Amino acid sequence: MKPLQLGQLSPMKDVTVRSSRHGDDYIYCDITGGLEDYAKSAGSIFRFEGVILILCNRGTISLCVNLTTITLSASKVFVFNMEDTVTHVESSEDLDLSVLAIGRDFVKDINFNLQILERYDVLSAAVHPAPLSPKDYEVIKCYMQLLDHNAQARGFDNDSDLFTRNIARNLIASVFYHFISINRRQHAAVSKPASRRMAYVYDFIQLVHTHYRRERTIKFYADKLFISPKYLSLIIKEGTGSTAAEWIDRCVIMEAKNLLRFSNMNVQQVAYELNFSNQSSFGKYFKHLVGMSPSQFQKS
Repeated sequence: MKPLQLGQLSPMKDVTVRSSRHGDDYIYCDITGGLEDYAKSAGSIFRFEGVILILCNRGTISLCVNLTTITLSASKVFVFNMEDTVTHVESSEDLDLSVLAIGRDFVKDINFNLQILERYDVLSAAVHPAPLSPKDYEVIKCYMQLLDHNAQARGFDNDSDLFTRNIARNLIASVFYHFISINRRQHAAVSKPASRRMAYVYDFIQLVHTHYRRERTIKFYADKLFISPKYLSLIIKEGTGSTAAEWIDRCVIMEAKNLLRFSNMNVQQVAYELNFSNQSSFGKYFKHLVGMSPSQFQKS
């Protein structure tokens, strides 16, 4: 499956689309109408070379992201990035979406750490779109409209492209930081776990996010919680659908990818940053979980 690039996003038949673009940096689209016919003609599976933010204004759309079905309805927002594989499922005829697609190279230029986007739902392995309050919805919508206007302003004079690109870089960072703020507030408002088991789940995930750069053994986290590694593995699997080891590996690999992609560190420096004894052991760990070596990933 060859990933789609920004320039390959095409108009949709029988769907109303109003769009603006800033070269290959980003495209903003207002989309209305059901997408079933387009999905059938465009192919069922794709991976986009960049980051896409979808804001649902009206109606519903269901997508299968990394084998997990997510449903967007009015006033919900969802982000998927270049590691995600997406399959269209279905949508309502009254669908109204605002979509911001940011190209891979521009994502790198923004140098925004995408790892934090992986930490929204700390108690579930499933992907959940973020529900927005009326105020938050208006703020996200406003940011996206500003990006729309910014793209339309491109080319007004010889210096405009430099200005609009820098404006876009900051606006896009603002969108994601506000998105992060929303999700942190929502998690803070969630009541405490109803059972002792779920309390362990919650505490384990918090510990992983605190210590994953230095500690990768289940025993370390079990000792912190004063329970056995076997019991910890059991309750994490039951509570989240993922094993304790998978939670640890997920954080380590996401950080490794971000350091390889966005920092100026070489592979050896990343290995030491993540507390591997040497570059070779880091390389074997990374290739086992990602399917390619750290060097290959850094060049991809």
